[in-house]
Amino acid sequence: MKKIYIIFTIFCLNFIYAQSPTCDTASAFCAGGSTLTFANSTNVPSLGGIGCLSTTPNPAWFYMTISQSGTLNFLLTQGSNAPNYNNQDVDFIVWGPFTAPNCTDLYGFPVGNTTIPNNVVDCSYSGSATENVDIVGAVAGQVYMVLITNFSNQAGQITLTQTNSGIGAGATDCNVVCGVSLGPDQIFCSTSVTCYTLDANFNSPTTQPGTPVFV
Repeated sequence: MKKIYIIFTIFCLNFIYAQSPTCDTASAFCAGGSTLTFANSTNVPSLGGIGCLSTTPNPAWFYMTISQSGTLNFLLTQGSNAPNYNNQDVDFIVWGPFTAPNCTDLYGFPVGNTTIPNNVVDCSYSGSATENVDIVGAVAGQVYMVLITNFSNQAGQITLTQTNSGIGAGATDCNVVCGVSLGPDQIFCSTSVTCYTLDANFNSPTTQPGTPVFV
C-alpha cells in the first residue's frame, strides 16, 4: 500500500515570541545567531520590588537553557522605533543556574523571598533603553530565568541579541524553541472510496463505483 505523507518544513530564522506575564508561564527562548524580538507588555501591574528592580511593571518572563558551556553576553533593547527598538526604558533581572525552569527558588521573588541564597546573576534598573546582560561561566544543561520589564508602559518591541557568539562563548539551546515532533507515520484513507476513470480521450472524469487499487 502506498502511504501518503504530509511534510512540513519549519524554519526558525528570526525568532518572534509573545511575552509571558507570569513566571509559571515563562516562555523558552534562545538568541544564537539571530535577534530575539517580541512585543512588550503594557497595563500589567508591577510585581513589586525584586532584586535591584525597585518596581517591575509590565513583566515578561522567559527562561533559557544552555547548550554550550561558556560566558554569554547579550544586548537587550526596548522601543517603538523600528528597526532599532531602542527608545524606551528597559530593565531586567536574571536568576540561575537551575536544572529546570524554576519559579520557587528565585531570590527576591515573590517579594520577601530572601531567606534562600542570592542566585541573581545579573540585574539592572537604569533608565537606559539598552542594557548589557551577562551570564558568566554557564554550563551546558543549566537553566536561567529572566524577567524583563517595561517601565514607561508604552507599546513596543524588546530585542535580545547575543553579542559574543563564536569560539569559546556559551550558547543557548534553540531546540526547546524550534523542536517539533510530528508523531508516528499516519495513513489517511477513507473507508468509502470512489474511483474515477477518464474516457479514452482523457476528457473530464466520469464517476464509476469500484474497488480501489493500492500500489
